[in-house]
Amino acid sequence: MSNHPVFSNGLKSSMILALVVAFTCVTNFEVKAQSVPDLEGTWRGWGGVELKKDTDLSYTGTYEDTYGEDEGRILLEFYNEVDGEYSGEWWEGDARIGKLTFHVSSDGNSIRGTWCALDSSRIKPGNPPCSKPSTFHWYR
Repeated sequence: MSNHPVFSNGLKSSMILALVVAFTCVTNFEVKAQSVPDLEGTWRGWGGVELKKDTDLSYTGTYEDTYGEDEGRILLEFYNEVDGEYSGEWWEGDARIGKLTFHVSSDGNSIRGTWCALDSSRIKPGNPPCSKPSTFHWYR
């Protein structure tokens, strides 16, 4: 192979460099994907939260502490690899609708974040407002 004119030293070096870069990218992606904590399961807070993994980076779930008109539902999506922040939506039918953002502790057993209610909620619209969200804490 080394005597073949197509495989000159420059081309071999470029091929090796391309393989190293490709391997590094794949390895970094796998490490990041593995470092994302698994949130599936039962959490204490909001009267009890149950999360189910939909994809590697998104969850759906339910919560118990509602105004009684509908079951509380949650959609969470991991969106920031740099700071590990999740964002999501919560709703109780059309009675209460809102947003939340949070971080997961390094051991994966605690979630702390903020939540707000949208103005389109029928019950307590905009309370708390998204400009001044309230804090929450869930733990396993």
